[in-house]
Amino acid sequence: MTSPLPTSSEVLEPDLQDDAAEWLKRYAELNRSFEQPLILHLTQRGIFSEVNGVIDAMLFALVHRRRLAIWEQGFNHLRWSDYFASALEAPEESLLASIAGQQQMTNAKSKPFRRLLAWVETVATSAALLRVDELGIEGHLFDARRAIALRLCQPSKDVRELAHIEMGRLSLEPGRFAAVHIRRGDKIHPRPGHAVEGEDTPIDHVQQVLTSLAPELRDLFVLTDDIRAAQELERVCRENRVVSICPPDAVGHHQPQFNAAPPAEKAATALRLAMECVIATRSAAFAGGFKSNVARFVATVHANPARCVSTDSKLVPWP
Repeated sequence: MTSPLPTSSEVLEPDLQDDAAEWLKRYAELNRSFEQPLILHLTQRGIFSEVNGVIDAMLFALVHRRRLAIWEQGFNHLRWSDYFASALEAPEESLLASIAGQQQMTNAKSKPFRRLLAWVETVATSAALLRVDELGIEGHLFDARRAIALRLCQPSKDVRELAHIEMGRLSLEPGRFAAVHIRRGDKIHPRPGHAVEGEDTPIDHVQQVLTSLAPELRDLFVLTDDIRAAQELERVCRENRVVSICPPDAVGHHQPQFNAAPPAEKAATALRLAMECVIATRSAAFAGGFKSNVARFVATVHANPARCVSTDSKLVPWP
């Protein structure tokens, strides 16, 4: 099942660098004007679980007029500014000890964070219209999140340059290739006691989605944590040139193993994933399992979200 798609392969490439800087400045001023604090702690979850959490928390705080601060010390990868050309407002350490627990989203299981998720679900299912007039935000959940993410999540200079180099090496031209994300590892083979969060979508179904989505595109970039997914796509997408930067020994991402890896290895893996996301956003069309935070993020900041569809057979396409 896919959403209706435009026939044009034109990709919108808004130059948001100057706009993003001005918007973030206005956001910071507005955020500082709120009195009631709200603190989000970044944790050792997946990188884009945390990124999407920041976007949701920022939207929630704006709508509810809360002063949001982000505590990065538990972020088990790099710093936010290593990935993105923006900075997060950090709380003073004294504030952490002085404010009540209901004002701190310390981890994904904390009551404040669960309230955030419940609010996001309610806004999504009710198709509520969200507005923050001071920042020009107006729309339903996807559009409101996108308005924030396009400014907050512009790639850092290093990530942008790495993506440019890799696209040249792979002979990928912006707006002239399709991209697909396939997440395996602990999304489909979780640790004992943990629920299955993803979907092991049959590769033939992925191929059918791609054929329907972008039959005119021959170059296919595969963003995956399992090299076997790229190999399987290469076998079924015989009319496509399939390329990937997935390491040849990668057979699925498992978060506990990543968290335990040496810092240099974690940094390299994290930056490669950020770079892959930048490449995917520059595609003419994107397909991915939206039960994965990576695919949901790519769709949110993609140049043409109307040509982003879900490959999950049991999930309504998003957006």
